[in-house]
Amino acid sequence: MKNFTCISFIKKVKENKNFDHFFKLEILKSDKKIKVDCDVLLVPDKFLKNVEQGRKLLFKLFEIKKRSYFLIAIEGTKEYGKNKIYLELKKEKLPIVDIFFPYLEGKDFMHSANSGVNHVLLNVLHRNKIAIGINLKELIGNLKKKNYAYLSKIIQNIRWARKKKVNFCVFINAKKSKDIPDALDIFHFLLAIGFDTKQAKNALVFGYIKRELNKEIFKHKIKDVYIYRKDEKIKLIDYLKAIEA
Repeated sequence: MKNFTCISFIKKVKENKNFDHFFKLEILKSDKKIKVDCDVLLVPDKFLKNVEQGRKLLFKLFEIKKRSYFLIAIEGTKEYGKNKIYLELKKEKLPIVDIFFPYLEGKDFMHSANSGVNHVLLNVLHRNKIAIGINLKELIGNLKKKNYAYLSKIIQNIRWARKKKVNFCVFINAKKSKDIPDALDIFHFLLAIGFDTKQAKNALVFGYIKRELNKEIFKHKIKDVYIYRKDEKIKLIDYLKAIEA
């Protein structure tokens, strides 16, 4: 099992297309009545502009996540300081966020692209095992439009993330089975735009491994101690090794 995982708006497809798992993604529409029935929940930046409200929302989602094991993804805001606050959020000494989609529309600097992350944020992402999200449809769309500024931001993040040992996680913005590419085609596409082999593989397996890691932690962690029965296999170390960038 490669554990290649397709994260899209649909969960059931007729052909596996070299994927081992299919995760359904939903976008949070309201911060009032929250009902989560998905594998990955994306919180748009509009819910995170007010830090106090954003923190309360993410803490609330964390309590639901402990029971349902879904992954929490957030869209980055324009403000670096706010993103840092959210990415550093922890409850019970556990990071709340699993996947971070950087804000990629900012004006570039003289000596680097404004790619939504910097070395400080990358250190936080590495420490908290948070992946950088990539919207595959958006990326390909910008390539077709010859939006080289967008591509330069992605390439910079690929290079920086490799140095800082930060994972990526691919989101396939598809609502129909026929629109889902083959996993191996995505893998080779990632190699073509600058990922190394390990980065490309981890970008396709991160969703599954991170959810299994969360399950293991929520099931066995009591305060600072992990409790296992004699007949239970300790998988925690294996999952951590599996997503080492």
